Formats: sequence, C-alpha cells, structure tokens
Amino acid sequence: MIQSSAQPNGSERAAKRESVKIVPYSPEMFEGVIDLYAEVFGSEAATGYRKRWRWSQEENLYPDQTRQWAIMAGDRVVGFVATMPLPYRVDGKEIIAHTPCDYMVHPDYRFHGIKLMRECFTTIPECISCDDIPATIKVTEWLGAKQAGEMWRYARVLNAKTLRRGRLAGVPGALWAPVTLGLRVFDRLRLARPDRRFHVEKVTRFDDRFDRLYERIASKTLVSIVRDSRFLNWRYGPASPVAASEIAIVTNADGELAGYAIYYNSKSRGRYGYLLDVQADGPDRDEVATALISYSVGELRKAGAWVAQFHQSPSPHGIPWETLKANGFKIRGRHVLLARLSDEKAQETALKGDNWGYVYGDSEPSHSAI
Repeated sequence: MIQSSAQPNGSERAAKRESVKIVPYSPEMFEGVIDLYAEVFGSEAATGYRKRWRWSQEENLYPDQTRQWAIMAGDRVVGFVATMPLPYRVDGKEIIAHTPCDYMVHPDYRFHGIKLMRECFTTIPECISCDDIPATIKVTEWLGAKQAGEMWRYARVLNAKTLRRGRLAGVPGALWAPVTLGLRVFDRLRLARPDRRFHVEKVTRFDDRFDRLYERIASKTLVSIVRDSRFLNWRYGPASPVAASEIAIVTNADGELAGYAIYYNSKSRGRYGYLLDVQADGPDRDEVATALISYSVGELRKAGAWVAQFHQSPSPHGIPWETLKANGFKIRGRHVLLARLSDEKAQETALKGDNWGYVYGDSEPSHSAI
C-alpha cells in the first residue's frame, strides 16, 4: 500500500540510508512477506493470506509463469508484489494476462513502491487488473495501463438489522424483525409465482457442460476470462479461499446448462453473502438468471447473510440491470478495470467497457475480500 507524502519524515530518511533493493522473491522470504502483510493489513487478514498463498502462487493455472518481487531492507521484507497469470479470450484469441496482486509496502519505505511496480510492469507483457483503491489505480495507469471499463457492485438487504447505522444505530434490534420478515415474505411470494418455469438444483462439481456454456457465452462476448471447467475447478476448488461455495444450475430440455450461479456466505467478513458468478444464456436468459438469483439469495439468507452482493461489468451479455433491480438489488459502488495488452487490436477491444464479461469471481479483489 503506497501513501503519498510531500516530504520524507525521519524514519523515511533513515530508510534511505539503508541498503534497500528490489529482488525476485525466494521461499526463504515467505515469513517476512506474511509479517509485512500483517503490519500493513492486520493480523486477521494475514492469516487468510497465509492460507491462500499456495492456491494463488504455487498451484494456480500457470505456476511457472507466476512472478513475485520483494523490496529488501537488509534482511527484512519491506515491500512485495506478485502476479497471477490468468487465461483471457480477447477478439476470439486466448492470451495469458497477469493480474498484479498482494501489493504492499511498509509506510517507511513507500517511496520505493513505484520502483516495485515498475519492476513488475517491465517484466509482464500483458496486464489486466481490477481495483477500487484510487492510489493503486493511479500508479497502474502511470505505468501504462488504461481504464478499460467498470465492475459495478450491487447489494441487496436480507436482514433489516444491517440498516442499524447513523441515525438508526440506536433502534433496538427487535424493532427490525417485522421489516426483515417482510423482506422474507416478499421473496417467498416471488418464488411461488405460477409463471416460474425453471427448476434450480445444486451440483458439486464443474463438468463439461460448463465448457459448452462458456463457449456459447464467449461467442457473444469480446473480452472475458476463460471461464471453463478448468478455471472454475481451480477457482472454487478445495484449495480455494472460497472452497465452501455452492453451485446452482438450471438445465434445458436437453440436459445442457441454461445457466449457473456460484454463491458463498462469508464467515470472516461480517454477514455478507456473495454471488460470485452468475451466467445464463439462451432465449430465456433473463428468466433463468432470475431463478438462479432468487434461489441463491434465499440460500444465503438461510446461511445467515444480512446482505447479498453481486459484482459484474455492465455489458449487453451480462445480467441486465432490470433483472437485478427486480430482484431487489441496488448499485452500491464500483471497481475499475485496467488493461495493458501488447497487441494493439486487442488493447483497442479491451478499452471498450461494453465488450467485457467480468464478475467478482474473476477478480483479484475477491481473493482476499471474502
């Protein structure tokens, strides 16, 4: 995390006199990286980071292409950044683009942070990232990436107690019960509507039907992560931070997927439930998406979530805003997509936000936020 400062303070001046250098990461630095993470982001966050390290850095889809660098002050790790190489399809061609992740710099060494990111961007030819921190976005742009679009955050209240803040903070919890009951009844009435034609069921793995659904959706989307069964089984598999995710599907008359939803109830981030991914295709796409969203929201409520969140880039092939609004969601924020691709035509395509098909489960922020 970089923080700007007009003049270096005493600790920064002392740091400048030390032997500080940027070097490739090596395994003996691991505990130092964890200690730095705890110092920058807190001990609880560092515990989660330790757990997901192997999944993100050693057992990802392209471990031989994963890159990490550290800022060393003597034998102490004072800065770190890594990349996660991921498969994308742009204009029908597949590329491997790196997402910078776990970027952190000790406050006393923040003037070295730009050098660290420059080292990263000098090494990786293709870069796609998603961020909501203005300082990081600014640095990423300064190093050559361009804003390519947005990923909007949509939220839906499931338990009225989550509204107990500001002037409402003093309202007793018991008084919120009727409002919560009203929200629950509203959902039950919607699910019981006679025009609901699509049955939602749970599955426990991603099979080749997910490959075929991805190909159908990708044929209409110019920029997307390669969201096939290989990616999905890694992203939500046993080693993933969200291994406890549930998978809901809707099938058509031929047994093929008409759509799916992946949802997760966080136990370390308050009472948030996440729709990490919702995809649907076919002539009844909107109805299928509604069935999947309604089902997932109901399951998240049962699991104790007070708020349901869904993130996606707005595009003609995503879940329509009208569908989300009809399901009680409201816009509550955004992340910025950034791209720096070596192929000029691919870069031109990526810089048009409507070309993207991107969800929270694709993004690096979701690896640590839940």
